[in-house]
Amino acid sequence: MIEVSKIIESLSQNYLDFLKLLIGIVLLIKGADILIDACISLAKHYKISGFIIGLLVLAVGTSLPELVVSVFLSLQGNSSELLLANIVGSNNSNIMFILGCTLMVSNITLNKHFLTRLLPENFIYTLLFLLLFFFIASGAGYQITQLEGIFFLLVTVLHFYKVLRKPPAPAALGTADTKQSIDKKEASSNISINKVILFAVISCIMVGLGGKWVSSGAKTLAVEVFQVRESFVGIFIVSISTSLPELVTSVKAAQRNQSDLLLGSLVGSNFFNMYAIGGISAVLSPIVVELNLGIDILWNILALILIFFLAKFNSAHILKKSYSLIFIGLFAFYLFYVFQRSFNF
Repeated sequence: MIEVSKIIESLSQNYLDFLKLLIGIVLLIKGADILIDACISLAKHYKISGFIIGLLVLAVGTSLPELVVSVFLSLQGNSSELLLANIVGSNNSNIMFILGCTLMVSNITLNKHFLTRLLPENFIYTLLFLLLFFFIASGAGYQITQLEGIFFLLVTVLHFYKVLRKPPAPAALGTADTKQSIDKKEASSNISINKVILFAVISCIMVGLGGKWVSSGAKTLAVEVFQVRESFVGIFIVSISTSLPELVTSVKAAQRNQSDLLLGSLVGSNFFNMYAIGGISAVLSPIVVELNLGIDILWNILALILIFFLAKFNSAHILKKSYSLIFIGLFAFYLFYVFQRSFNF
């Protein structure tokens, strides 16, 4: 059971770590937002295509907080559970909570490209990650080694190469709308390229400092304050907070009726979290696998299947605003499961 008095006492004793955690979250979110804006401006300045901007800046850029936190956790060592909880928790937050919140703003139309390529691919990648997870968890070492981390990174490189080599037609991803919104954003912030680079450097410092404080603060909260498994803090605090850039990006895309950009960003971020962040973290330091977190990946697979069947229920392949309650409700059940698991209710 939770002893509130002990938690309050521990918070008072570790208030500086808690304060650094809160400030770190703010630095992560704001730094990632500034960096994404700077990358878009740089990409437009050097005439990089709108599709590549959408793929690399939105899908990869919004995963930057998860990447930085995971890198610091790897460098700290002995933080595997918190690291994995950040990865799988962020993915569940993306595909359940963020999608649910976005559906409260607007209906989302799923086109043929998403239903026949992006969503099935993400399902396969997630299932492969789950199988590897259970295979490693049942092995003698119970670790994602540096060799397996290199394998994850190779999968990442091959995936992005395949996507960039055969990009979808402009109509398939609403590239015209994406380009128009990016042009508007650039026009609204018509500053010199030197200032853009300066903002990029400052944002990198903000993200780096924020990631360091979040990783250390989260570990203190888990071990000394709540005295629970690190996965609880990793999912309830770290993964949800580091997913906020995806939430902002998704809501903005929904307001502009950029349904495919929105969903492509979410599934792209899911892939990047699993293979790129997981791979980089394992190369830096082997990750000890916790079997319980494999169940969390199953929740993600369930949400992907739910998206597919809800879209198939109608000929227009629309995720309706009323479906928001389904995804937010599913996320609430998931959090309850994590809470129950952490406190043994």
